[in-house]
Amino acid sequence: MKRDRGYSEECFTVVEDVPISAVTWKDNKIVHITSTFVGELDKNVVTRFDNKKKTTILIPRLKIIEFYNKHMGGVDLMDSMIGRYRIIMKSKKWCMKKFYHMVDMTIVNAWLLYKPGLRGGQEGPWPPGLDSWSLFRGLRFVHYFFRYRRLYIA
Repeated sequence: MKRDRGYSEECFTVVEDVPISAVTWKDNKIVHITSTFVGELDKNVVTRFDNKKKTTILIPRLKIIEFYNKHMGGVDLMDSMIGRYRIIMKSKKWCMKKFYHMVDMTIVNAWLLYKPGLRGGQEGPWPPGLDSWSLFRGLRFVHYFFRYRRLYIA
């Protein structure tokens, strides 16, 4: 049975004296969230655009969803930025895939530290050597080194 937007269900249990709440909420898609301190109660109303009616509608939003949206950051922000701005270097070696992911994480975290607003609205100095051309040269060097096991200076 298809549910309307704003529909929610909550399962609640206690494990080793810790209350755990698992919540399912339907907005555009179904969202599953588990928490140990906030549940589905204290719903508030938000406006969403309905594509079928071409108007805005009011749907109930759970406290746990509001809390998640308010405090989303850190790992979620880094993962979303890595997903959008990934280094496109294909390799069949698992170690190179891990290396490229580490480089992606380093660049994204450097950007998040540089980004204004994280330190009182002041821009920090951009770390030297993190421009795209020097990164490309370094990655090309590492790729050739792992591929041919020889040292190439580009």
